[in-house]
Amino acid sequence: MTFSLLGAGFVAVGLIAWLSSKRVFTFVLAVSAVFVTSAGVTIGESSVPPFYLLAVLATASAVWDRLRGHTVRHSSLKMLGWFVTWSLLVTATSPTFFRGIAVLDPRNGIDNEVYEPTPLDYTASMGAQAMYLVLAAGVVLYLAQRDDTPPSLLAVPFFAGNALSVVRLSPEAAPWIDSTFRNYASAGYNPFESRHFGIFAEPSYLAVFAIAALVYSLYRLRLARGIEKVTTALILIMSVVNLMRASSGTAALAVVALSLIAVAWYGGRFLLRRAKLHLLAIITPIAIAILLVSQNPLSEALFDTIDEKSGSQSFQNRFTSDLFAMDLTWQTWGLGVGLGANRPSSLLTLTLSSVGIIGVALLIGVIVMAMKKASGIAAWLPVSASLFALLVSKAIAEPALSTPLMWIMLGLLVSVGSRVGVQGSDEREPNTRGRARGRGRLPKVHTDPVGD
Repeated sequence: MTFSLLGAGFVAVGLIAWLSSKRVFTFVLAVSAVFVTSAGVTIGESSVPPFYLLAVLATASAVWDRLRGHTVRHSSLKMLGWFVTWSLLVTATSPTFFRGIAVLDPRNGIDNEVYEPTPLDYTASMGAQAMYLVLAAGVVLYLAQRDDTPPSLLAVPFFAGNALSVVRLSPEAAPWIDSTFRNYASAGYNPFESRHFGIFAEPSYLAVFAIAALVYSLYRLRLARGIEKVTTALILIMSVVNLMRASSGTAALAVVALSLIAVAWYGGRFLLRRAKLHLLAIITPIAIAILLVSQNPLSEALFDTIDEKSGSQSFQNRFTSDLFAMDLTWQTWGLGVGLGANRPSSLLTLTLSSVGIIGVALLIGVIVMAMKKASGIAAWLPVSASLFALLVSKAIAEPALSTPLMWIMLGLLVSVGSRVGVQGSDEREPNTRGRARGRGRLPKVHTDPVGD
């Protein structure tokens, strides 16, 4: 067992914060969520990222508070418990029932496995992914128990990840960035990759992160004040730079899909419900029209990227891996082969082939219920929108269920949702405070002046 300097630093700072200030510990936990391909500790041929080292402390705190009677009432937490239970059950039993069935072993890479799949059997990666899921659920519960976490928490990991990735563009800084933040033992790094990948394993992972940060900053910029507005603007600018330099074809498709969804959603609300026309519904069609009809560096880069990647062997292999995963789901009667057993190219097909139709339904239920309760508050809309963008992008371009930022966002939404009640936001319940007088102070719900 070997701790990296980064891992030892996070554990030391995290432990001190955990013992002295849970609020500070939450910020340290959020920062660690960026370093998904950084080895916190290496055990043999496997590494554990810093986030999951701190997740042990977060889970211990959540369990301890739960034993002391700190309950959180949110329907998504119960469904999350069912999702974790089902996923662990499938992971523990599927290699026995479906032993020998062909799977895409995560350790060998998609490009190799689509030609020579591996027979299903119990592996260390299955145990690791099961452990990550339990710890991720612990983080969600920990954040749900917090009533002092602001919606601007996401600015911390988004700024750190984008800033370090921009620094990676400098030839002088690149060796230090790679040795410090791209040292995950089991990750596959392409030494001949010429595109920009920042602190991540490959360009598509950076692009997915940048898309989530971009959407967060677009929504948050209207609400931010003072120094936070400057920080949010910098996140937006750095996200665009990283996204364009990554030149990821799958991420480009994600951008197009999100743009169309935004137009359909806000345009539909305006036409059917006479809701106020959102600025994105105005800007997005204009931007798409400019991209389609004019010659400009942005459109050329976008179409060149899509054209180049759609005809590449890499794209074909990833498309084949998703079809393979769909077929694998039916071969296992819709049950899946277990966490960490099969790795296609999409989060959707990965989850479907890993924990089956029931698992996907439970996970969608968790996400929808968490987003539904929190989205009614303007201050928390950037978090919901960013999570949605992250999920859409991952469904197209990144097959990782253990992504820390996804669970951080989910925990934040469950937290605020449990504090505003089943009716929606406190903005929709003007008499709540009056009804609660004499029964103690209501938990804090972070909002912004614009949102109120």
